[in-house]
Amino acid sequence: MNKVHSRLNSRLFLTLIFGLPVWLQAQSQTVLTLEESVSLAEKQSPAMQKALLQLRQSWFSYESARLQFWSTLDLKSTVPYISNDINRVSDPQTGKYTFVRQNYVTYSSELTLTQPIIWTDADVSLVGGLSQFRQTYNGTAQTNYLSDLRLRISQPLFTYNRRGFGLERAELTLEMAKKQYLTAQQDVLYRAKQAWFNWYRAEQTVLIAESELSQTQASWELAQKKYDAGIIAEVDKLKLEVDFASARNSVLQRKTEANQAENQVKLILGLPLDDKLTLPGGFDTKTIDIPVDRILPTALKNRPEIENARRQVRLQEMAVEETDAQREFRADLNFEIGLKRQDPVLGEAFLDPDKTRQVSLNLTIPIFDWGQNRASTAGQAAGLEMEQIDQRETERSISTEIRLLTESYRQSADRLKILEKTVELAQKSYDISYQKFRSGSLSSEDLAQAQRRLTEAKTSVLSARMDYQLSIAALNKASLFDWEKGTGLENALPDLED
Repeated sequence: MNKVHSRLNSRLFLTLIFGLPVWLQAQSQTVLTLEESVSLAEKQSPAMQKALLQLRQSWFSYESARLQFWSTLDLKSTVPYISNDINRVSDPQTGKYTFVRQNYVTYSSELTLTQPIIWTDADVSLVGGLSQFRQTYNGTAQTNYLSDLRLRISQPLFTYNRRGFGLERAELTLEMAKKQYLTAQQDVLYRAKQAWFNWYRAEQTVLIAESELSQTQASWELAQKKYDAGIIAEVDKLKLEVDFASARNSVLQRKTEANQAENQVKLILGLPLDDKLTLPGGFDTKTIDIPVDRILPTALKNRPEIENARRQVRLQEMAVEETDAQREFRADLNFEIGLKRQDPVLGEAFLDPDKTRQVSLNLTIPIFDWGQNRASTAGQAAGLEMEQIDQRETERSISTEIRLLTESYRQSADRLKILEKTVELAQKSYDISYQKFRSGSLSSEDLAQAQRRLTEAKTSVLSARMDYQLSIAALNKASLFDWEKGTGLENALPDLED
């Protein structure tokens, strides 16, 4: 009795020693569903992170262009400016020049408040300044203060609104970036689904291969008994033995493929390759009825490439106008009124100032450039024609893509309906063949053939189910519409102000 207890204790000890690591490894594995895979891809995949950074870059460029129309306040100071030099001085009575050494120190500050005008591309500035001059001339020191207050208006004429163009370009670029982000997002989510389905397919293929191995092993063991009893020839036993070895090799290959598919999921989701993942126990592959007549109109309405192609045409139109304006006739009107006063006493420099005013009209008249600007403008015009062609071809390309995906969905749905019936038939055929082999009315070759048909049927229906799910995912991605939930996919932009 003591020996029995001793053996039981030893077995329990060995089970704990060798079984505990396996149990702990199983406990540390993460069950990754399709929904979790898609969620992880959206949050942390490298491709999604890059797309978000590109979107934020465009948003900050837009913010910079928008904020250029806000008021700016700038302070410019010189503290100090020191000079000790020989300068030419004109005598106001005789008009003759003399050269004398002058020493002076200047302190000055100028505060400028500028308000751009978005509608006319003008600048309205209020400038206030104060300067101090300390001068030594012929041994005599003198200090003066100068106060200055000016209202300045600068207005370009006969030219396009450069700030307005800058803002419009930033707006167009931001909208294009938003659409490109949605495209990248759906591409990442589709690749996550594709990788998950491929992994699921690979794991299920392992189970199919293991089931085939179990059945092949049972057939081989039965053949071995029949051979030992002299019922079948050695060649029949050897055929099943070869099939048994082939089935074991197939299990090893399928497990390798499943590991590779799992690693591909980790790469797309940005997960460490050392993480242990496992699939859920089951996966619902229910079919849905998609209204195929709505797919193309929905895609043409939602696809960002179509809207971005229109925006790209507008950007190129702006490039043509900007290039042509490099040699344009232009006028710049500058108007300035102010108050200015100079006095040796600081307090007196602000009292009873003198009025000042300035008006200038600067003209820029292009005369001759050897046709350089005309050639540059013609090059941009050619680029505009290419963008217009791309716009038309984008819509045609999307229409063709949607038609192919729709046909693929139809075919995958029909194929799934047909193949789902074959597994049950192939299983019944194998069971009958196995019983016939047991009774001796069927050869080993026919039994192996029935086994191969069953494996092929299981593999084919598995592929059909995964292809069907991928065809739906491809339609969702191509039309920016979730056909399973009946909702659009365009409401997934992040908060860029965070």
